[in-house]
Amino acid sequence: MAGRNLVEFDSPTAENILRRHELASLDAIFQAARGAHQHHASRAIWRTELRDDTDRTFAIYIKMSWGRRRWWPRMTDILTGQVFKSLAIREWQGLDRLSQIGLRVPQRMALLEEGLFWRRSAIIVREVPPPASLSELVCSGVWAQMPVTDRHAIFGAIARTIERIHAAGFAWRGISSRHIYPQRLATGRWELWLIDCEGVHPARTKSFKERDLRKLERALRHDRADAATVALVRAASMAEPATVPCVLPMQPQRRAA
Repeated sequence: MAGRNLVEFDSPTAENILRRHELASLDAIFQAARGAHQHHASRAIWRTELRDDTDRTFAIYIKMSWGRRRWWPRMTDILTGQVFKSLAIREWQGLDRLSQIGLRVPQRMALLEEGLFWRRSAIIVREVPPPASLSELVCSGVWAQMPVTDRHAIFGAIARTIERIHAAGFAWRGISSRHIYPQRLATGRWELWLIDCEGVHPARTKSFKERDLRKLERALRHDRADAATVALVRAASMAEPATVPCVLPMQPQRRAA
C-alpha cells in the first residue's frame, strides 16, 4: 500500500515476541484478527494470548482501525492538538504521556500504520491486571456491596489521578468509568489502571478539568450509579490532596479495550 509506513516496537523483547507469533505486520494482524469484535464501521478489537520469552502466557489487545484519512479536521481535534493523527497514534502517545507521569496504563508493545489516502492502523498492548472496570463494578452490583471506605478510597485515587494529569499539562477527553480499573493492593489500599488513552491531550486552559469531571459524572449516570456515587466525583476532587487516600503507581507492567 503506497504512502507512509510506520512500524514501532516498544522494545526488542516486544518485537521478538510479536515476530515469533507472526503478529509483526499489518497484513498478518488483520488476517489473524478476521473474527475480531467490530466496535465501529471502521474499528475492531481482538484479544488473544501470547507466550513470553520464559514461556509464560499473557493476554494482549490489538486495536485496529481503517478507512479514508480525514482531510477536514474536527474542531475538537484542533482544540486538543490531535489533528490528522490516527486513533492508534493518539493512544500510543497517550499511554506514553500517562506512564511518564507515574500512572499505570497498559504496557505498549507495537504501533503499526500504513497508507496515504486509505489508512490501516493497529496498536498492540498488554492486558491490565484488574478483572473489572469501575463501570463493571457498578453495573454488576458489586460496587453497592463494597464498604463505604473502599468506595471513598477509589474515588480519592480517581481525584488524585485527574489532578496529576492536569498538573502535568494534560487532559483526558476519553475519561470514563469504563476506562478506570481499580485494583486493591495486598496492603488494603487501592490503585488505578487506565485504559483507552487516545483521548489524552495537552490542556491549554483549566476548563478542560471541569470537562473531564463532567464526562466522568455522565458515564456513571449512564451506568445507573446512585446519586451518592456520582456525587463522589466532586467531593473527592475538592478534597485536600493530603487527605485523599490514593496510591500513585510508578511504571506500567502489563486489560486494554
